[in-house]
Amino acid sequence: GTITAVEIKIGEVAKADTDVMVLQDISNLYFEGLVNEENISLIKEGQNADVVFDAFGDSKVVNAKVKEVNLSSTRDSDVVNYQITASFDDATEMKTGMTATATILIDKKESTLSVPVRAVYEENGVSFVYVVTNLDKKKYERRDVSIGFLADGALREVMSGLSVSDSVVTSLVEPESK
Repeated sequence: GTITAVEIKIGEVAKADTDVMVLQDISNLYFEGLVNEENISLIKEGQNADVVFDAFGDSKVVNAKVKEVNLSSTRDSDVVNYQITASFDDATEMKTGMTATATILIDKKESTLSVPVRAVYEENGVSFVYVVTNLDKKKYERRDVSIGFLADGALREVMSGLSVSDSVVTSLVEPESK
């Protein structure tokens, strides 16, 4: 191990209940992060993770692999999270305690039509969007769609019911009642 911190000054008397130094295995650094309960079922051991450290900026991505998904949850402000641990392929530039964010690729689809999540509505188990029919007159029509994959919580795959040339409404303004 390596001494990473000394908690006592030279000449100071060490007390029985006080840490004097911190000894760590810096040859085996890893990432610990929290995943919310909505997404934890998608995380599996062995998945690749791209880790970005605040200290290095967004342009440097460090490869890691999910090694553990904790079975017990933590709760913070009514948000349920699960801790994951990921090991690095190369941890030569990392230091203990660095702040980082990990992105874990769950699935990948090519040439997929997607719309913002806020454009998709559901009623009686049927998903639909509003498609712009006349932009100048602000006219739109309801169109039922078949939805698929949710990407990054912001985009929803549309498997049928829309074409690439369609424009969808992302927010509706309710008319004022008189």
